[in-house]
Amino acid sequence: MKSVRIVKYALLALTLLLAISATGIFLVYRFYPRENMLVLLNAKAEEALKCKVRIEGLDYSLRGIVLRGVTVYDPEGHCGEVLVSAERLSLRFSLFRLALYRRFDLNHVSAEKLFLNICFKDGVSNLERVARGLKSDETSSITTTIESIALENARISLKNPPRKLKPLEGEYGIDASLEFLEKNRLRFYDCSIVLPAGRGIVKPAVTLALDGGFEITGETGLTQCSLLWVYTWGKNLSLPFLDVTGRVTGLKITEAAVEGSLKGVSTLAGGKPLEVNGGCRVDIAGETVSLLNIEARFLSTSLVVNDFLFNFSGDVLRFKIGGIDARLAELPLALKQAPAGLYGTVRGELAFSQGRYSGVIETDAGYDPRRRIVRDLKFRAVIANSVIEPTPATLLLYDQPAELVVSSTDGNFRKINLNVNMREFVYPAQGQEDAVPRGTDETPPIRLPLEIQGHIGADSVQVDKVALTKCSLDYLFTAGKLVAENISAQMFGGEIKGKGGLDLSMDKPYVHFNVGFSGVKTQNVGRLTENFRDRVFGTASGSVDLAFSVQPGVQVLDSVMGKIEFSIDRGKLVNTGIQNGLGVWLEELKYKLTDLEFNKVYGNLTLSGKSYQINSFMFNSQDVRIKMDGSFTRELEGDMKIDLEFTTTFIQDLPNPATLALLSKYKRDRWYVIPFQVKGSIIEPKNYVRIF
Repeated sequence: MKSVRIVKYALLALTLLLAISATGIFLVYRFYPRENMLVLLNAKAEEALKCKVRIEGLDYSLRGIVLRGVTVYDPEGHCGEVLVSAERLSLRFSLFRLALYRRFDLNHVSAEKLFLNICFKDGVSNLERVARGLKSDETSSITTTIESIALENARISLKNPPRKLKPLEGEYGIDASLEFLEKNRLRFYDCSIVLPAGRGIVKPAVTLALDGGFEITGETGLTQCSLLWVYTWGKNLSLPFLDVTGRVTGLKITEAAVEGSLKGVSTLAGGKPLEVNGGCRVDIAGETVSLLNIEARFLSTSLVVNDFLFNFSGDVLRFKIGGIDARLAELPLALKQAPAGLYGTVRGELAFSQGRYSGVIETDAGYDPRRRIVRDLKFRAVIANSVIEPTPATLLLYDQPAELVVSSTDGNFRKINLNVNMREFVYPAQGQEDAVPRGTDETPPIRLPLEIQGHIGADSVQVDKVALTKCSLDYLFTAGKLVAENISAQMFGGEIKGKGGLDLSMDKPYVHFNVGFSGVKTQNVGRLTENFRDRVFGTASGSVDLAFSVQPGVQVLDSVMGKIEFSIDRGKLVNTGIQNGLGVWLEELKYKLTDLEFNKVYGNLTLSGKSYQINSFMFNSQDVRIKMDGSFTRELEGDMKIDLEFTTTFIQDLPNPATLALLSKYKRDRWYVIPFQVKGSIIEPKNYVRIF
C-alpha cells in the first residue's frame, strides 16, 4: 500500500537525519565550536539525503540539542521547493551514552510547526524518490534509537495523489505523541488530526505494527467528520449521511481490511440526527463493506441492521433488517427520494439475498392528512422470494371506504399490483375543498424504483355535479408516469371510453387524456348550468382530447389545452340566449326561433385555457341552419359571427308581406342568409347585431 510505504520512507529519512545529527553532536562536544557545527550538519545532511538542507540555528546542552529553522528542499520541486521543514526541532538524549558507548539514544524528539509536503508524479511520491536515493550502503559508527516523538502544530500536505488516494488530497493539521515500542511497533496517543477542507477532526489512539505486515489497532474519536468526500471512492453514490460524530472502538486496519464498532450520531441531508451503534468491516481486497448489528434511531423511527453488505460501487448485495418501527412522516427528513405527505407507521422486518426479498411488513398509514386523500390504510404483507400473494387491505379514500388488493408475483419485486374497488365515491366529499383543484406549492417529482399497476373500479362516482356509473380503468405507474387504459363509464345517459396519462416526473405535473363518448343526452349535460337547463336536447357522440399542467397558484381549467369534436342527432334548441339574440332583430320570426329542431348538430372547438376557438359549429335541418364562427370564454363572453340560414318553406306562413320584402336582400338561391355579430355575453340579446 502506498500509505504504508509513505510511513516507512518518512521514518527512514527521519532516522537517517537524526543519525547525522547524532554524529554532529558528538563531534561538536569533542572538536567543534557551535559556529562551525551548523556548516558540518548541513553538509552531512545534504550528502546523505542528496537534497539541499538548511539549519538556521543550533543550541545544545548536556541534556540535548535544539535545531531551529530546519528545511529540507525537494530536489525536483514539482509541487513547491520545500520537502519538509520545522520551526524548532528538539532532541533530548544521553550525552554519557553517546560519548562512552557511541549510542545515540534519543529519549524524546519534539517538532514544532513541522511541515511535510508529499507530492505525487506518475504515481510516485517525492518522499519515495528521496528515500530511494539515500546512501543505504554507508553505516554509521554510532547506533541511533528513538523512544518518543511529539508533533505540535504539524501540517502534512498531500498533492496529486493517484486515483485510489485522490479523496485524501489536501492539507492535514496534526498534534500527536508517538512512542516507539518493541517489535517495530509505534503507538500514537494524545493525537488530533484536522482533516482537509473542514471535513472534521479525528482523534486516534492506535498502535502501528510494521513487522510481518502492516496493522493498526486501537480506537479513535470522530468530530463532525464529513462523509461526502468518502462517497467519491464509489460510483454515483448519493447517500443521505452528511457527517458523523462518535467513537470507533475495536479498530483494526490491515492491508486487507478495516473493521471496528461505531457509536455515534450522523447528520442526515435534512439536518436531522441519526443515532447509530454497531459494527462495520471493509474488505479492501473484495471491495465490499459489511455493516453488522447496527442499532439505528432517527427521531421516532428505529430499526436494527443485522447484516448489510454492499460493494464499493454502491450495489447492495444482501441485507437483513429487523425491528422496523418507522414513522412515514419522518422519511422525507431523512431521504429526499421519499414522497412528502405520507404519515402513519410501518413495522416489521425485511431481508434481501441473492436478488430476492423476504419479510413481513405491516402498515397503518395515510397520505395528505390535511385533505385526507388516503387514511386508515391497513394491511399485512408477507413477502417470500420477492413474491407477495394477493393480500386484501382496507382504506378510506377521501373519507370513503375502499377495498384494496396488493400483490407482486413477478418474482423480481419490481412490479406491484394494486387493485382498488369502491361502491360509491363522491368528490368533493363533505368538508372537502372545492372540486376544481388549484396548484399548490411545487413538490419534488415522483420517481419510484418499481412499477405499480392494477385496476380501479367504482359502482358510482359523483364529481361535483357530474354523476358516473360503472366506472372502470386499468393503470400503470412507472418512471413517474401514470398511464390509464381502458377507461370506461356511463354518464349523462351515454357511455365514455378512452385513455389518459399523468406525468409526475416533471416539476409541474402534466395530465393528458383522450376520451370518446356516445349516446350522451345533451339535456342531461345542460342541467349542469342554469343557462342551458331544459334548453338543449339531443343525443351526442364525439371525442375530447385535452391536456393541462398543475402549476402553483393556477386554476387547472386555466391551463387546459386541447380539442373537442362532437355531433348531435335530433337536436333541439329551446329559448337559448342565441335564439333570443336573433329574435331581437327578427321580431316576425321570434316565435319560430324560440323552438328549433335540427337533424344534426356538429361542433369542432379548440380549447386554450379560458378561451374556446370555434373551428366549426353548425346546426342543420331541412329548412333552417345556424353557422357559428369566432371564440368565447368559459364565462360565455365572446366575439362571434353567426349566420342564420333558412328556406322559403321556413317563412311561408309569415303574415306580413313587408317582412318578406325586407328579407329578400339576404336571399341566395333557395336560402336566406342573415349574418350577425356578437361581442360580449352571448346569452345577452342586446349584444347581437345584424350585419346589413
